[in-house]
Amino acid sequence: MQQEGYNKLSTCYENGKKRMISLYKQEITGEEIRNTLGRRSTEVKVYTYEEIQKKFKENQKITKKSKSQSSKHPTILESTQIPIEIPRRTRSKTTEEEANRLQPLVEQIGIPTTEEIEAVARELNWNNKKVRNYVTYRRNLRKGKSKD
Repeated sequence: MQQEGYNKLSTCYENGKKRMISLYKQEITGEEIRNTLGRRSTEVKVYTYEEIQKKFKENQKITKKSKSQSSKHPTILESTQIPIEIPRRTRSKTTEEEANRLQPLVEQIGIPTTEEIEAVARELNWNNKKVRNYVTYRRNLRKGKSKD
């Protein structure tokens, strides 16, 4: 924070206190004549959306320039780094065997118990969350509540 910011912060409390005392005297006790001029005056700069966007774009231009200048002279670490590709998780399709084993849980009235879910998860080598999500999704499809 800059020195100017500290100064504004320290005077903020005193200014607010003076303003509240004057409002109290004008509105509550009636000791002073009601003065509505300057009630909206603040020491805070109000920015419009366009001004914020303009400043944001200027900052982006500055950072792009500084990056391009630093890339002209790469450091030893930057030149030796090898990009690493992170493999994406592939979506596995439920086999017919798995679907047949999960079908009783989908058709069951009421929510399956934790024990039932754990038993099926062990058999299929799935985790409990995957089984629960499958059952919930299939039930919603049957009721016509799909997200599509």
